[in-house]
Amino acid sequence: MGLRTGAPVRLAGVDVGSVKSVRPRAELKQAAVEVIMSISTDDELRIPDDSIVSLSTSGILGPTYLNIDIRNASGLQIRSGGTLKANPVNSAENPTVEQTLNKLAIAIKPDDTAATLDRLEALIKERCAGTIKDEDHGALKKRGSNVTRSHRVGG
Repeated sequence: MGLRTGAPVRLAGVDVGSVKSVRPRAELKQAAVEVIMSISTDDELRIPDDSIVSLSTSGILGPTYLNIDIRNASGLQIRSGGTLKANPVNSAENPTVEQTLNKLAIAIKPDDTAATLDRLEALIKERCAGTIKDEDHGALKKRGSNVTRSHRVGG
């Protein structure tokens, strides 16, 4: 899951801005990445300064976006240039391509597996636009051949 410049910023599922920059900041220790976002809406939007920001994705293979959670926030309205705390990225909540494919393989009808995996691979290449890691691409190929092979043996 990679956050990119231009990614949407959402509040309660509604786009309210975009990511302006993402850069490593090792000197910040616990928050080693700095994300600058711009919020702009037609409505007056009050975001408490104790709101929590987290990374989310649109669907299984969709783009990454920033989500601002104000549900438990009660602080003062954040000012321009203010800082919001972020939820740490949890690898269990952000599966690899191989883990996602394992879940998909279970849900796919065995007769349609090969064709579905070919379409899935094309979709991944299109959506990831060269950002997919070589090991994830290899896992995709391996998983597809394993599912097809197991269907032939067991089916």
